[in-house]
Amino acid sequence: MHKPQKALNLFGEGLEILRPLIAREYSPAISLFVLLQRNFTSCLKDIHESHIDLGLTVAETIVAVGRALVGAYPQYRPLLAAALHDLAFAFPARQSSHEPDAAEECISLYQDLANRDCQAYNERYADALYNFSRRLFAIGEYQSALRASLEETQLRRKLRDKEYLASCLDHLSRCLGAAGQIDVALNIAEEAVRIRRKLVEENMTWKFESQLAESLNNLSHCLLLAPNCAQRALSSAREAASIQRGHARDTRAEAFNLRLGVFLHNFSVILSAVGRNEEALRAQEEAVQILTRGGDSSCVQALSLSHLASCLRASFNKRLTDGLQNLAAHALLAGAHDEAFSSAEEAVGITRKLVDINPSQHSPTLVNVLYTYANILCENAEYERSHSVILEAEALRETICSDSIFVSLEASAAYMSTQARCFVGLGRRDDGLRSVMGAIQLYEMDFSSPQKIMFESFPWFLRNIVCCISALGENGVNVAEAKTDVVGLSRMLAGYDPDKYERYLQHVIEL
Repeated sequence: MHKPQKALNLFGEGLEILRPLIAREYSPAISLFVLLQRNFTSCLKDIHESHIDLGLTVAETIVAVGRALVGAYPQYRPLLAAALHDLAFAFPARQSSHEPDAAEECISLYQDLANRDCQAYNERYADALYNFSRRLFAIGEYQSALRASLEETQLRRKLRDKEYLASCLDHLSRCLGAAGQIDVALNIAEEAVRIRRKLVEENMTWKFESQLAESLNNLSHCLLLAPNCAQRALSSAREAASIQRGHARDTRAEAFNLRLGVFLHNFSVILSAVGRNEEALRAQEEAVQILTRGGDSSCVQALSLSHLASCLRASFNKRLTDGLQNLAAHALLAGAHDEAFSSAEEAVGITRKLVDINPSQHSPTLVNVLYTYANILCENAEYERSHSVILEAEALRETICSDSIFVSLEASAAYMSTQARCFVGLGRRDDGLRSVMGAIQLYEMDFSSPQKIMFESFPWFLRNIVCCISALGENGVNVAEAKTDVVGLSRMLAGYDPDKYERYLQHVIEL
């Protein structure tokens, strides 16, 4: 669709003409409306963000006309289901104010159609369930997303299309992981990779290879959540990045650079989890470079890549913020203090702008970024500035009015350890010691919970606690108790996953 606004205007004009004719049950108009709806569906993938409002209006009108048509001719229910699917899922960033229940109605319609004729409608019903589950997952309704994904999986296993089955399994594994069913999620993710590998063997095209990279990246997430699987996670993430890097070098570079940046970001996270901080730093530097500038600097592609960079900044600032925050953390662990500071400052600046645009969506991210910045300020002994940043983060947290700001006890413990580090640096010994004990207690509670996570923040947490204990000195029963508790916590983690945490135990034993 070379001129999307003109095309959308033509769709709107066509609907204005057809609507009264359909109301008078004029048969040729009905046939033209069916054709218009199909053509609109085929054009949706090309609608630019700037034309979403117009596209949404056209989709709402098609649904309204479809409802009227079904009232007179029930045999057109499949057309209404397709129109509802377009309205509910083609505009993920927007929801229709006139049709707030479009997704649920679409699912209900396709379910009824599939029950009546499974051969004709099972695939469309599965597609609707996939999109519905992804939407539920995106807004944090993980149990509902899991139920929809499980139902889709049952349908996909009856169908012959292995490509869509693998995509379904990738998403199902994410839903299972979010629900705490790590072992099942891992099995499902591994099945998806096996299917992708077989598809690549049968037809070695860039499309199937790129999909294999996506499944490998997803598998690496599941492996990192599981105990004693960090090295396997690293291997999967490395293979995903390697495959994607090959595609990013070919003539379709614009289509693959972004995903390479995302895969390198994930690879960097896993490298950090196994203690390979310098390699993690290099991978994250490359990821941020790709996400901000497009990666390739050849003269032939310079202009297009420059445009890609500006598009990425405009469209993917949230992911860029995550990358900069992760880069700051890795830089500090690798001893590159100046780079850590500059990356954290840039992340704070970008996230503040995002909060100005959409406070409810981006305020939790700003709290996370502010705590990373505060931690780096503590490392530089700028305790007054760190305290100001922490106060800002806590004030923002209160305005959100939601416990979801800390997605886990582990995150709360890490933030409290930053507070402890700041208090001790300011000479507030009692406040610092209370925060140390509270942070350790939160980490112990998280480890004892049935849904264990990957303890990604533990290096930061431990670094802060060790610095606090060292600064507090040898005197005092509470300091001795803190030492005992942090050694005990490190022993538990080392027993849980020796590959990742044994080195930390050795470090704290030396206290």
